[in-house]
Amino acid sequence: VGAWHWSGLVGTISCLRRHWSPVLRITENDPGHPYSTWDSLTAEGTFDSAEPDGDALFCVAVTTMDSGARPWPTVPEGKGPALDLARMLVSRADSTSAPEAAATAAALAAACFKDYIPTDYVMRFHSRPKGGILDGARIVKIIPRGRPSDLDSMGYNVIMAYPEAASSDKTSVFPSSTDTDVSSGEALVLAAARLASDLSIRVVAPYSRPAGFRYSLIKTLMAIASGSTTRDRPLHDAVIAFIRKYPKQSG
Repeated sequence: VGAWHWSGLVGTISCLRRHWSPVLRITENDPGHPYSTWDSLTAEGTFDSAEPDGDALFCVAVTTMDSGARPWPTVPEGKGPALDLARMLVSRADSTSAPEAAATAAALAAACFKDYIPTDYVMRFHSRPKGGILDGARIVKIIPRGRPSDLDSMGYNVIMAYPEAASSDKTSVFPSSTDTDVSSGEALVLAAARLASDLSIRVVAPYSRPAGFRYSLIKTLMAIASGSTTRDRPLHDAVIAFIRKYPKQSG
C-alpha cells in the first residue's frame, strides 16, 4: 500500500496475511519457531508463506520517505568499561568478524531489552492512537535473535497488535477517512487496518523492531562515562548493573 501526496509517493507499507495463533506459542528462546524471524515469517521476503484464510495481517515493512538515519555519536577518548562498550557498539561488531565482542553486545542487550524496548520510538509510534479511528497497539511478543543481521535493533523482533479491525457487527464500516491530521506513517497503518476490516481479518500486527536500541545504548554508556546521566533514563539502571559485571567478564 502506498501513501501519496501532491509531491509524489511519501511512504509504503507491505502486509502479509497469516494465522495469529502461532504467535501466542512463541517463547523467548525459540529461534526455530516459524514466526521468530522476519525471513521465516515472510519466506525470505517472497511472501510464499501467505495464508489466504489467515486471521492476521502482519505489517512487515513500513517505510516513509522522510525517515533517515541519525548520525552516530562520536565516542570520546578515555578508558573505562562504559566507553569500551560504547566503542564496541559503534564498531558494528558481528559474530563473524568479532565473536567475543558480539557475545558481549548480546549479553548487554539481554540485560536491557525489557527496560528499553517499550520506550523505543518505533514502539511508541505504534502504541499511539491513529487518527481518532484506531487505538494504539500493544506489545505481544519480544523475540531475541529474530534479526541476527540487524545490529541497530540488537537483533530483536517485536510483534505488536492493534485492536481488532474487523467488527463482528457487519453493519459497522471502518472509516475511509479522518478529519484528524495524520502523518504519512499513521496513514499507512490506517490503510492496513482498513484493508484488514474489508477482508474481515481480526488482527493488524506490526512485525517490528526496536530501531533505536543500539543508538540508545551508546548514548547511555557515554552519559554514564561522563557522569551526566540521570536515573530517569530508561536504560540507566540496567546498564549500570551490567557494567559492574563487565570488568569481570573481560578479565
